[in-house]
Amino acid sequence: MDSPDALLKKLNLTLDDLTKEEQEYYLSRLKTISNMEVSLSDVRKWIRGSLNAIELELADTPETETFFFGLFHRPNSKHIALKARMKNYLMQESFIESPQKARQALEQSLSSIK
Repeated sequence: MDSPDALLKKLNLTLDDLTKEEQEYYLSRLKTISNMEVSLSDVRKWIRGSLNAIELELADTPETETFFFGLFHRPNSKHIALKARMKNYLMQESFIESPQKARQALEQSLSSIK
C-alpha cells in the first residue's frame, strides 16, 4: 500500500474520521499486513491442502448422473469440474517442485561419477 490513507480514501474516509481506538487498530493491522510474506513452502502447503479437499469431495461425488427415471446416464459435471481443478493443482505443484527435482537429479548424477 502506498500510504496508510490509501484504503481509507477508497472508502471516502480519512484517518481523522476514525476514533482513537479505530486508528490504533487500523494502523496495527496495516503494519501486520505489510510485514506478511508468502513463502514457497506456504504455497506448497496451500496446494497440498486444496488437493486433499478436492480428493475428499471427489470421493463423495458420483461419476455419472441418472435421468429420465434412471434409464439414461451422463457424466456428472461436478465430478468433471473437480477432476479439472485437481489436475490444475497437480500441475501447479509439479511446476513449483520442478527446480528442486532437477537439482536432486543433478546431484544424483554427479554422485554416481565419484
